[in-house]
Amino acid sequence: MTDKSAQTNPSPDSGDSQDKGAHHLGSCLLFGVLVVVGLVVSYALSFAFTMSSDACTGGTTGWICEAPGQQLAFWLPWIALVLAIACALTGFAFSSRSDYAPMAGIGVGILVYIIVNALVYGAINAVISR
Repeated sequence: MTDKSAQTNPSPDSGDSQDKGAHHLGSCLLFGVLVVVGLVVSYALSFAFTMSSDACTGGTTGWICEAPGQQLAFWLPWIALVLAIACALTGFAFSSRSDYAPMAGIGVGILVYIIVNALVYGAINAVISR
């Protein structure tokens, strides 16, 4: 005779692994959407930061008023995006230890992206407002 209760009742561990798999799938989808949004925002910011040099007048000196500074202003949003992706992937690497590590990594990645771009924006405004 076979035990029918063992066949009809799944083990408690299988439910946890399904929940964890769904949680990781959701994290991966959110990560993908945020990468696409980051690409679009970085594209727009790179040109906006570069065009900030249009406010430079003959007497204005600063890093954004020279060609190397404009190149740096163009690439900094892309560097911020790469750093944000690295932070998010680090969270995914630690996901085996905690169920919330992917979301924490994504949150840290978002913060890194915002902070780096805010610092660039502040540096550009400090030069232009002189």
